[in-house]
Amino acid sequence: MYQKRFLVLFTTLFCVSIAWAQNPSATLPSRTPQFSTPPDVLGELREKWNLSLGMDMGVSQLYHKVDFKRTPMADFYESIKAGPLPDYTWEEFEEDYDFKKTIIQPRFGFGALLTYGNVPAFLSGEFISSSSSYQKMTLSATLGLGKDIFFGFEENNYFSFKGGYKIMFQDQGFGAETLVNSVGNKKAKEYIQRFFDPKNAIGSPRGDLMTMRLGLGKYIGKDRRTNMGLELYGELDLTNETLRIARMNSLGLNCYVNFILF
Repeated sequence: MYQKRFLVLFTTLFCVSIAWAQNPSATLPSRTPQFSTPPDVLGELREKWNLSLGMDMGVSQLYHKVDFKRTPMADFYESIKAGPLPDYTWEEFEEDYDFKKTIIQPRFGFGALLTYGNVPAFLSGEFISSSSSYQKMTLSATLGLGKDIFFGFEENNYFSFKGGYKIMFQDQGFGAETLVNSVGNKKAKEYIQRFFDPKNAIGSPRGDLMTMRLGLGKYIGKDRRTNMGLELYGELDLTNETLRIARMNSLGLNCYVNFILF
């Protein structure tokens, strides 16, 4: 139950962040310095490097394409067949448990984005829930190309298109949770998730991905220190198939609010 409580807490914080970003009175008042002004180190950094931290929330659909006969599910099937059902076929097993090769999961987490001046390149990091299970987290970094294209009278609105190479350092939900959440029979899934936890069920939780993101966003406030928006994204798994028998391919929709540090 703690995962659901964490999701509720995260959702509340996300909504509060959006409300705070749109409230001009939330900006801290400036103070007039009473002494000599120190070197503007932060200003110098702002002219070159741009760093923002934010919160992300959305939904994704994972296309793992698992061949269940090559997973520990096959051993589970054999244990059933070894009992009072010796004539129980694999086809009946698949139909009874309603195996699926896609998973839809809510996602929530945190992200960071680093850019340099007007160079159309970026480095980003994500600590976000897994596309296999919202109860597990992932850690990844993306190096790519892309730029925000501003439009509108005050140029606070922007269109973004970004793509690049994504390293999935660890997806803690990619494995046993992928298999369990692929069971469409709700009663069977409820029982299986109580005991089914094989190690490296479908191979390495690490991945090499190609990612593409298309979005719309808006800067909030006169100082343009906060932005929020929506992104459609797709991820294609490029990992060598000898490392695991499943894919990390996914499509998703992401809502974000970012706070620009410099």
